[in-house]
Amino acid sequence: MDWDQAKLVGLVALGGALGSVVRYAASGYVTRGDFPWGTFFVNLTGTFLLATGFFLAMGRGFMTADLRAFAFIGIFGGYTTCPRSGSRRWACSRMDSSAGPQPTSS
Repeated sequence: MDWDQAKLVGLVALGGALGSVVRYAASGYVTRGDFPWGTFFVNLTGTFLLATGFFLAMGRGFMTADLRAFAFIGIFGGYTTCPRSGSRRWACSRMDSSAGPQPTSS
């Protein structure tokens, strides 16, 4: 593993730790009764913030690769439990064909 990969792993780990702590606090604060309101709240807010941040970052290009890894993989990965395959498909569709699989339209 070279320095750049180690740096990304460290940023993702730091972001994941931060996101997990925020998830624990938010979920515990909101959960009441038998329904898992905390999980519902965390996934709803996390998905909204992830999608909004992702499209703003990709559309305007103001985030570096390191910051995207820290925020989108680390923080939101630790905060939410929602799958992010939709955002990955969208990101792949913006790449050229040599960069990876392309989503197909039906």
